Amino acid sequence: MITILDATDYIYTWLKDKPIKTAVTGGLYKHKRPVNSSKEDVVIIPLTLDADQLQEGIMNVNIHVPNLVLGSGATQDKTQPDHARLKQLTTMAVEVLTDIWLDDGQVNFSVLQPLMFEDAEINQHYMNIRLSFGAVNL
Repeated sequence: MITILDATDYIYTWLKDKPIKTAVTGGLYKHKRPVNSSKEDVVIIPLTLDADQLQEGIMNVNIHVPNLVLGSGATQDKTQPDHARLKQLTTMAVEVLTDIWLDDGQVNFSVLQPLMFEDAEINQHYMNIRLSFGAVNL
């Protein structure tokens, strides 16, 4: 049986050598993003993983991107998402996270859905890429 920590490691190890890691201005992290990060970051967040013989779970890969800065001086607007950059990074991530098989077919993960969320406190948006995760536990 693998744990939720093992599942996180599988996805981290898979992503660390992919173009998405070097495309972001920040880093690739497990569980949490660094406090007060103002960069583009990728964060792997485990949600669930059962202990059945055919383990199934859900994992998140979040891609954080600072908002656009529109206007100047006191009239700056930092509420608008950087749609183009979110789209570019999400496309890269989805391409390398779709239907992945590891450990001779014993581990699989694939994209379920990408959704966009706002983090208004720090003027950023992020794409939440929800993954299905499965492992053979025989």
